[in-house]
Amino acid sequence: MTWKFWLGIFLTGSLWAAPAPEKIKELVQTARSLPPELAADVMLRVAESEQAKDKGWKLELYESAFQLAGSVRQLGPRKLAYNLPDSSQRFEGLAAGLGLDRMSIQLRAIGGILPQQPARARELFGQVTPPEAAKLTCADALVNDPSLYYRMLGEIFEQAYTAEERARQEPVRMLLAVVQSATSSVQLAPLAKLLAEVRMTPQQRELLESTFAARLEAANDDDRTYTYAVMQMQLAPRVNALIRDGVGGGDALSEGWKSFVTRQEKGPRCQGVLTEHSAKLPGTDTNLTAAMPLDRGGTLPSNPDMALHVTPYPADDEARSLTEKVRGLYLTSAGQLYTPEQRKETEWRTKALAALSAVDGWQPGASTNAIDAFHETLALYRGLLQMGAGAEFEQRVLESYVTTLSGSSIATEHPSQWLVELNILLDLARTPRGVPSQGTMRAAILKRLAQSSNPAAEVYSNLETAVPAGVAEWRGMGVK
Repeated sequence: MTWKFWLGIFLTGSLWAAPAPEKIKELVQTARSLPPELAADVMLRVAESEQAKDKGWKLELYESAFQLAGSVRQLGPRKLAYNLPDSSQRFEGLAAGLGLDRMSIQLRAIGGILPQQPARARELFGQVTPPEAAKLTCADALVNDPSLYYRMLGEIFEQAYTAEERARQEPVRMLLAVVQSATSSVQLAPLAKLLAEVRMTPQQRELLESTFAARLEAANDDDRTYTYAVMQMQLAPRVNALIRDGVGGGDALSEGWKSFVTRQEKGPRCQGVLTEHSAKLPGTDTNLTAAMPLDRGGTLPSNPDMALHVTPYPADDEARSLTEKVRGLYLTSAGQLYTPEQRKETEWRTKALAALSAVDGWQPGASTNAIDAFHETLALYRGLLQMGAGAEFEQRVLESYVTTLSGSSIATEHPSQWLVELNILLDLARTPRGVPSQGTMRAAILKRLAQSSNPAAEVYSNLETAVPAGVAEWRGMGVK
C-alpha cells in the first residue's frame, strides 16, 4: 500500500469512511443559522438517512443536534390529550408532535449514537433532565408525555453497561433512582412497561417492584393527566400486567394500585362523556372510567371550569366569511360539487379570483393573535389550492401561500408551529413511499420554496429534494 493510501486513511479517520456529498454538507452548514429546533431537525434527518454514509460524520451530526437542543425553549414532549377539530390547541398539539422539544431532540440524538458508542450515549443520557410532573387543569389540551425518555432508559439499561458494571448492579441502581423519583401517572405508565420488559434477577425485580408500589401509593395526579395516562398510555393494563407477572411485589403492587385509582376516581373530575375501559381494578368487578372533554358531536361540557378550553377556527366573523367564500367554490347552491366543466366557466373562475383576492387582502382583527391568523390564512390558501382550478390559478395561489409562509415571523418566534404548516404544504408535494410522484405540483412547490427569501423555507426545500419524506411521515403526534 502506498503512502498516499495511508495519508487518506489518516485524513478520513477510517478505512471505510467516504466523504459525505458536498451538497448535503452545505445544506447542513446552512441549517446551522436556523432556530435550534429546525437546525437540529435537519441534522437528525440527514444523519438518519442514507446520505450520511460516513460513520464519523453521522456521529458528528448527532452530537451537534444534542448540543443544539440545549437552546430549545420547550423543555419536554407534550401530546394532545384528545383528537380536536381545527383550533389553536390542535395546531399546538401538531407542533408538539414534531418532537422538537429539548428532551425529544436529545433522546433522538442519543438513539443514533447508542449503536456505535454505547458509553457515550450513556454519558449523554445522564445530561438529559429527567421528566418532571406538571399539574394541569381541565382546560389544558396538551399533556406531558415522557414515554420516549423511559423507552431510551430501557435501551441504555440493556445496551450501555459492561459485564463488570452489571456485576456491580450499576444499571439497577440507575433504574431504581428513576423509579423512586416518579410522582405522576404519565411516568408510572411507561415505567410499568419498562419494569416488565428489562432483564433482571428475581431479587432485583422484587426490589424495583416494591419501590414502584410505594410510588403508586404516593402519586396524586390532576384529572387531565390521569385520564390521559389511562386512555392513551395504557396505564391500567400495564400495571395489572406487572401485578399478574410480578415476582414478589404482587400484593404490594395490588394495594398500591387500588389506593391510587380510588384516590383519583374520588377526586375532582373533568366533565365530559364517560368512557368505559376494559381493565378492571385488581380483585374487583369495577371498570375504570375516564372523562373525555368533548363528546363526539363536539359540544362542550356545561361547567366551563371543568372543561377543555378550545379556540376553534375560524376564530372571528371575517375569517368565517372568508371560509364560506372558499367553501362556496366547492359546492353549488344546491349542495352539489362543482364539476370540472363548471369550474372552467367564467362565472366560477371570477368567483375563485375574488376569493383569492379577499384572502390576500385579509387583515386579522385585534382579537385574533398572530399564530391563529397564520394558521387560518394558510388553511384558506390550501382550500383554494386543492380545488382543481387549473395550473394558472394554482400558481397564483401557491405564490400567495409561499409568500405568507416565508414572510411570517412565526418561523423564528414559533419554529415548530411554522414547520407544521411547511409540512402540510410539502405533503402536497409528497406521495406515500413507493408511489411515483405526480411531479407537477411537487416541482412547483419545491421550486417556489427554494426561491423564497426565508432561509428555513429554502433549507427545507433542499432537504426535501435530498432526503425526501413520505406523505404525513412528519405527523409524530401522540393521539392514538
